[in-house]
Amino acid sequence: MALFWQFSRSVACGSVLALLAIGNHAAIAQSTDAQGSGPDVIGIRIGMSPQPVLGIMKQRDFGTGGSLPTKMDRATLVYRNAAGAELPIKGADYVSYVSGNTKDQFVQVHFAPVPGRDNAVVALRREVRFEIERDRPLFGSVVRALAEKYGRAVALKKESPANLLWSFDKNGSPQKFGGEPTPCANLAHAFSTNASWVMYTVQGWRTFEDAMSRCGSSFLAVDLQFVGGKFQGADTLISRQVTLLIGMDASYSSLKTAHAIIQKAEGAGKSAEIERARQRKPDL
Repeated sequence: MALFWQFSRSVACGSVLALLAIGNHAAIAQSTDAQGSGPDVIGIRIGMSPQPVLGIMKQRDFGTGGSLPTKMDRATLVYRNAAGAELPIKGADYVSYVSGNTKDQFVQVHFAPVPGRDNAVVALRREVRFEIERDRPLFGSVVRALAEKYGRAVALKKESPANLLWSFDKNGSPQKFGGEPTPCANLAHAFSTNASWVMYTVQGWRTFEDAMSRCGSSFLAVDLQFVGGKFQGADTLISRQVTLLIGMDASYSSLKTAHAIIQKAEGAGKSAEIERARQRKPDL
């Protein structure tokens, strides 16, 4: 589907393996409605509306203490008319993302490209940098805390587990990946390196469809950077941690909804153009 242009315009190995297996939870705590559902990152969940997200970021002092102010970016769905011009769709404004900083971390939360109550969280990225040496945590402590919160992790490389993954079902319960998890890690990397998650999913629509059954209803990826660039077991110091939470079902559903809105606008625009053409008299 060539939809890219149509969507929006901005306004020690043994002990380590044991740690990875800690906390095989039956389910992640659930919320409903505007509060979202499934696993959370600093309290933010898939399906959460913009205002609760802003509230959490305010509580955590994002945008204060000399940091850049918290930013809310808005966009509008657009379509192309018969002449190829991009036109905004009336009433199709939505919050594209919310981002904010503290002295040591950055968070960007992406929302579904649809207006109204469906304009909810579909993905987020959090980066924490441990610049001060005394603040750097040990790998073992980080993995233990992650396992206690999210359940059993999958390490892409067991000999150097810098990349950890979790898959969740529709109820927010941890589950096994539907096959080899590397494509899910690749999807997470693509999200991490693209400014707009929505635009990436549009460009890679088919790839995204294929990944849904493999990665789960949602999945979490944590990338760890080791001090000195070398993994030396549970006592390895961490200098940077990037956490990605991606709602596969939510992203896909929002793309389908946005596509339907665009198609409707294109159809209405085409009908209006035809009607105007009927009213014009040829100059012979």
